[in-house]
Amino acid sequence: MYDFSKATDTENFFGDIIEKLNGSKIAGVYSVSPFLSNRGYFIYIQDGPVYIIFDNGKCLVLEYYDINKFYVEYRELTKVERQIYNKANTKDLFNRTTNIHDGHSGKIIYTEKSALPYGRLKMVELKRVTENYSAWIDGGIVDGIKPTEETFSEIKFIMDNGKSFIMCADNPENDGYSLLWSKDADMEEYPV
Repeated sequence: MYDFSKATDTENFFGDIIEKLNGSKIAGVYSVSPFLSNRGYFIYIQDGPVYIIFDNGKCLVLEYYDINKFYVEYRELTKVERQIYNKANTKDLFNRTTNIHDGHSGKIIYTEKSALPYGRLKMVELKRVTENYSAWIDGGIVDGIKPTEETFSEIKFIMDNGKSFIMCADNPENDGYSLLWSKDADMEEYPV
């Protein structure tokens, strides 16, 4: 994985990747062990890589747990990653149906459904940081860090169909998670 903590390097990397994709579409967005939270909209929280899988057999592997540390790689899934993916219950975070069970009886109490039509990756936008922020440095949280022109806090993946999803590092107080969401995904709960 390569460290792309500077906005300019990150923008250049994604510009090159969009050219290499040569019309390939996004086939799915996957993470090994995410959990879902509702913060006015559904948001995935994970402490492992996020995989943006394309129909050309390659993927972007992203790790973004701290605002100052963004790692990304464009490659095929490894043999081990492919085995884990093939056994996963949820292979696409934004297009899924999940039954939610009662913790005591085990009965299904409702079903969550998510739908996000994918397209080709058209552009990637970074949200620059303009105010002081907090981050993990040398094993502790440091507050009041002054951003540079290269500091960014969100990565927005925009597709040619106008739909998008966003990834960012979680608050450093939550210790090493990334967040992933799409306000364009239709996410609903259905009682059983």
